[in-house]
Amino acid sequence: WAPNIVIGAIGLVLTLHDLTELVQATEAIEGREALLRAIVAGSSDLVLVVDAAANFKFVSPASTRILGHAPEVWVGRNAFDLLHPDDHGIAAESLVTSAAPGSGLREPLELRVRHASGEWRQVEIVANNLLDDPHVEGLVINLRDLTERRRAEATARRDQKRFEQFFGRAPIGLAILRPDGRYLRVNEAFCRMLGRSMTAVLTSPADRFVHPEDLAEWSAGFERLCALARDASTDGGSGELSVCELRYARSDGVDVWVRETASVVIEEDGAAYVIAQIEDVSERRRLLEELRLAATHDRLTGLANRVLLESHLQTECARGIRDGATAALLFI
Repeated sequence: WAPNIVIGAIGLVLTLHDLTELVQATEAIEGREALLRAIVAGSSDLVLVVDAAANFKFVSPASTRILGHAPEVWVGRNAFDLLHPDDHGIAAESLVTSAAPGSGLREPLELRVRHASGEWRQVEIVANNLLDDPHVEGLVINLRDLTERRRAEATARRDQKRFEQFFGRAPIGLAILRPDGRYLRVNEAFCRMLGRSMTAVLTSPADRFVHPEDLAEWSAGFERLCALARDASTDGGSGELSVCELRYARSDGVDVWVRETASVVIEEDGAAYVIAQIEDVSERRRLLEELRLAATHDRLTGLANRVLLESHLQTECARGIRDGATAALLFI
């Protein structure tokens, strides 16, 4: 209560005014101001207030973390002192547009600002025109540091480019298969190995190119990897390697022996793919066959030599001991 005392000729007049609502309103305003100050002080973004000439009227405490300067260093200075010279033009244009009557909240704008260390930081600003608000009389700007995000994006683009170069120029065949048994992606080396165009490979099921005699083994291995992928997607693990040698049928009818190493990759969203490396081992297998023949056959006549004869004799003797059978040997 607020007393109002009046002394007159006839006595003392006391008038009381109820100030409860006024006190409550004042406390509410002070509370909201305290909350606003706490929000601004604790914000991860830098909050700025500049006048129509881009002079700083207020700088939030995040300035120390983002720009390396205490807020009081910039109050009264011009915002263009912070900006990269190449960004002055676009910033001036945005300032004029933002300061126009009734412009309100502006679209985000990316700029470069100078850190206390001298480094240029990539930031995003959003301006709101409150020049007509008597409590603000300025442009309220939220500034967010994008430097680390942009660096991460640049690193991701660089890694993606490296992967593209590695995948496309790898000397061995590379393929990515979906769980439905169709190719998601293949490289040129694999297409050359099959003697087919990339379009023909990508539009056909993978088992179409496997030699009929090796199809059962290939299918069993692929199904096992897919089963591992389903299990791994639930526990966050990854599938083991699968290695086998099999034949692929080329478009010209020639079979090519390959060594295929496959594994499962699980993405963050749970999608699974089979990654395969396919190496042409036809020449190696041909040389091994020649060595095998050379070890067991006469080079001149092509007939079995003494090594193969002794191997057969040992086999027959073992069979005779096991089965109680007899054998005869005829020399011609």
